[in-house]
Amino acid sequence: MTLGEIIHQYREKHSMSMDVFSQKSGLSKSYISLLEKNEHPTTKAEIAPSLDSIHKAAIGMNMDFDDLLRKIEGNVSLKPDNYENRLTSSLFVRIPVYGSVSAGTGCFADDNIEGYVDIPENMAKHGDYFGLRIKGDSMEPDIKDGDIVVVRRSEDIPPEGRTVIAVVNGDEGFCKRLTKYAEGFCLASNNPNYPPI
Repeated sequence: MTLGEIIHQYREKHSMSMDVFSQKSGLSKSYISLLEKNEHPTTKAEIAPSLDSIHKAAIGMNMDFDDLLRKIEGNVSLKPDNYENRLTSSLFVRIPVYGSVSAGTGCFADDNIEGYVDIPENMAKHGDYFGLRIKGDSMEPDIKDGDIVVVRRSEDIPPEGRTVIAVVNGDEGFCKRLTKYAEGFCLASNNPNYPPI
């Protein structure tokens, strides 16, 4: 589902006007309308919401940001939206993108910084974030070879079903979906050609 479809369903379920959702989320009414139509008014291209807009929408729907991000199908932009409140770069924090992490057979990022991406300032306040470039196709179609993923560093085990960057045996890193069992954990791929770890 697109972010606009998720917002529209939420508003319908809660009998909520765009005005009220705008007040709850901080998204402008005109941008909510663009998201729900999912069409650029000039080019007719699909709307790719920024991480900041997704974060605001999550607040408006009382949802966890990560849970909402996982539900969204389609393009998501790492840059500010052009149509949402004329966002400025001061609302964003630059984080480093390290080397690569495997979405296949197991390798981890170099310590070298290969670039930077911007994430919303209010998101950066809630954790230690960095970027990693994905190598391999085991998490397709959601995460593709060459994609940059934004990662929140944590020593805690996240809820089941989350996509994680897991370090195995102290040095091998994997991008996988976490499954919990009584006897331990499983790191599963989206691509059925790769066995679970």
